[in-house]
Amino acid sequence: MFEELLKGIKVVVFDIDNTLLIWPHNKKGYDSKDGRARAFIPDEYWDIENACQNVYECAIFNTAAEQFIKEILLYNKNNKLAAKGIYALSADACSFSMINKKACLETKMPEAFNSNNVLWCVEYEKNQTLDVLCEKHKCLPEQVLLIDDSINILSKADKKGYSILSISELMQIYIEKSQSSEG
Repeated sequence: MFEELLKGIKVVVFDIDNTLLIWPHNKKGYDSKDGRARAFIPDEYWDIENACQNVYECAIFNTAAEQFIKEILLYNKNNKLAAKGIYALSADACSFSMINKKACLETKMPEAFNSNNVLWCVEYEKNQTLDVLCEKHKCLPEQVLLIDDSINILSKADKKGYSILSISELMQIYIEKSQSSEG
């Protein structure tokens, strides 16, 4: 289904929030300070809330991303693809939030994610993290595919020569391929 996207790619990096994981809230949760349900948790309390509750336990794995990862794993198993790494990368400075994201990914897709390939950085360092992965895997920027929901981040990566794909584009490919295989 996604084989054409993988040609020449050695490393695939997925953003986590709104790309790999989708959840039915946007920083919504139970405020541990006053015991009331909140429609929105302010950024300054986000790490506290993640320390008190796992706000990612209700996260849903994006179907298109999940299918893409399964294909990568299958191709690697059959030696059809020389991908050296699959990574999840989040621009998140909240340590407890990242602990919860990592646990969620390890639970929902343990065959793909573990403590060695779930990474985090601050937003302006995403390209630097891609540079490090290039060095680690001894590959060129165009051999690294970044899948993200942020057009700003994708644009910056594209300017540095990285292969890019928005999650919307990945979902569109998934829908088209699913419909063509049904008919």
